[in-house]
Amino acid sequence: MAARSRGKVLWCLTRADLFAPAFAQAGLVPDRVIYVEVGDDKTVLACMEEGLRDGGLGSVVGEVARLSMTASRRLQLAAERTGSIGIALRRWRREVDAADFGQPTAPMTRWRISVVPSTALPVPGVGRPRWLVELIRARGGESADFELEACDDTGRLGLPARRAVREHPVSFLRQDLRRRSIVGCQLAMDARDGLWLEAAGIVLVRERPGSAKGLMFITLQDETGIANLVVWPKVFERFRRTILSAGMIAVRGRIQREGEVVHLVAQRLTDLSADLADVGKRDRTFPLPRGRGDEFHHGSPTPYLRDFPGPASRHNQGEDARLPMTANSLKRRWSVRQRQRLARGRCHQLL
Repeated sequence: MAARSRGKVLWCLTRADLFAPAFAQAGLVPDRVIYVEVGDDKTVLACMEEGLRDGGLGSVVGEVARLSMTASRRLQLAAERTGSIGIALRRWRREVDAADFGQPTAPMTRWRISVVPSTALPVPGVGRPRWLVELIRARGGESADFELEACDDTGRLGLPARRAVREHPVSFLRQDLRRRSIVGCQLAMDARDGLWLEAAGIVLVRERPGSAKGLMFITLQDETGIANLVVWPKVFERFRRTILSAGMIAVRGRIQREGEVVHLVAQRLTDLSADLADVGKRDRTFPLPRGRGDEFHHGSPTPYLRDFPGPASRHNQGEDARLPMTANSLKRRWSVRQRQRLARGRCHQLL
């Protein structure tokens, strides 16, 4: 975040243990960083507030062990006023310094970052560093967990390869395909012999062996499995452009079974490459994985007492007595209050 911001970066700390070459690999070159080394956390917070109020810095980073609600609120107000990014990095030398861990603070977001084992390499060596990044609190947003991996030389973080794509691209088109009576590849391969149907998928393989007398064999794949197609020469000549150039096709044809060998004999082919390319532009909600700190999803073990109505007066114990709120009504009221308190502050806390 600090490297992507514009302007100088003010870094306030109590011990000089930063490694400048590592900052340079992350895109934060030494001539952009102003280091301020002070004696205690109180002075670090004062320097951070002064830097945020200045307005000429791109971001302000401070390493502190303790961060009270009052101090974090002052930093948040300063960040809101100037639009600078403030990052409070919590570092503890001793376990006693983490006594206030979990106490409420005022930043817009609260993160917890921990290391996880690197991906095993096929050869001896150490894999890329990996971290578990947990968004514990986001004002007006949802909590989430992310597993990030360092890149080689670009200085940008990325998702591990095994988690970069969680769903097959065709799965995002399944509702549209279902409305057009297009079934999945696995369902097509499980259908009875002689059934006419239409299936769609991404083209994996196109084969036209010389000994097949002009027949072409195509393999399609979607989120359910694969389907094997047989294209006769006349059908191939009719849909030549679609067969040779399309990345995703829909095939109308008849199921042919011979023992355990199943094929879909193509009669009509439709190019769906435009639909596949449009997946990234679709207005679809992608739910984030909810983290352990998402109290609205998992429920809070210690709800705020101020959100409960007070006890009934001893002079009014009749029908007008106020009853305790249910969990659902408490969540609704708290959600409304959260939306009402949205701000444009940009102060963040890293744990």
